[in-house]
Amino acid sequence: MEDKIRSFIALELSLEIRKLLKDLALKYQTTYPNGLRWVRSECIHMTIKFLGDATITQLEYVAQILERISQNTSPFRIEISGIGSFPSWTRPRTIWIGVKPVTELAALYLQVDEETVKIGFPSEGKRFSPHFTLCRVSNDADPLIISSFTNELQTIRSRLFGAMIIKRIVLLKSHLQRGGSVYTPISVYPFREQ
Repeated sequence: MEDKIRSFIALELSLEIRKLLKDLALKYQTTYPNGLRWVRSECIHMTIKFLGDATITQLEYVAQILERISQNTSPFRIEISGIGSFPSWTRPRTIWIGVKPVTELAALYLQVDEETVKIGFPSEGKRFSPHFTLCRVSNDADPLIISSFTNELQTIRSRLFGAMIIKRIVLLKSHLQRGGSVYTPISVYPFREQ
């Protein structure tokens, strides 16, 4: 039986935005040290497609797809804006930083989803909601502390964090370990220069 690798396709943050989000997280980690599992700044990314446990052969096909897509995609600009909560502010499980919708990002998502479905990966089957996960709420978190935290976040829920140019798409390996997942690039696919 072929070994399987837990993997996903993603877009990465620029160093400037990563630093800004790291500073934001540090501020809230100090005020709310319990009940939240923060994503390490170097691990913050936007998932385009979660592949799950894929074989080496499947990942070779994914690599061919990403190579084709990247050669037909030009770099594009996104704005990182807003803070939200899945599934809601009253029942938060995940706190995220938003991305203003742009045609190029939606098209990239659809293309990746459609092409990977052709090689056996299930469709995402839901509307794309681009975001960067900042932290997750622990199951045993104190509801009063979490309520205070989300109330504070809602005062900056429309904040603009900045803009960046997306220049590549990345195939990442996810290794689950104590203290959170570690993500390692399997391969990187730069978009074509204009």
